[in-house]
Amino acid sequence: MRPKPPAGSAPGAGAGSTTRSGAVPLAALPPLAERVAAVVAAIPAGRALTYGDVAELAECRSARAVGTVMARNPSGAELPWWRVVTAQGTLADHLQLEARRHYLDEGTPLREDDRHLVRVDLRRARWSPGAPQGEGAEAAQRG
Repeated sequence: MRPKPPAGSAPGAGAGSTTRSGAVPLAALPPLAERVAAVVAAIPAGRALTYGDVAELAECRSARAVGTVMARNPSGAELPWWRVVTAQGTLADHLQLEARRHYLDEGTPLREDDRHLVRVDLRRARWSPGAPQGEGAEAAQRG
């Protein structure tokens, strides 16, 4: 168990430089965490990537490493975690209810699934960096 920082200090005090909110600036993150955070932050509303997609874009060898970075979230940033899903388009059970709210708000394409509360339709929702976004993009993806 880690000792608690002194009262009034920022979260993460003693662990390195933090911003006033307690978030670690991206430049102060380990390179992998910085790359993962940048990729996840870039995913547009209504789109999704798999952990493997993020690993590839962040030049990481392991989708599990991406999951670990996201679970620990060393940046402290408000990353759109619900936009990163398994290769089956799902999330852990304890995350599905909150993720479902985000998906409905953002218009993320979903699939019916008897075993999961929510499942992203990756065929329609998978984001391709550099691909056109907007109205024509979805039609092109359905193609």
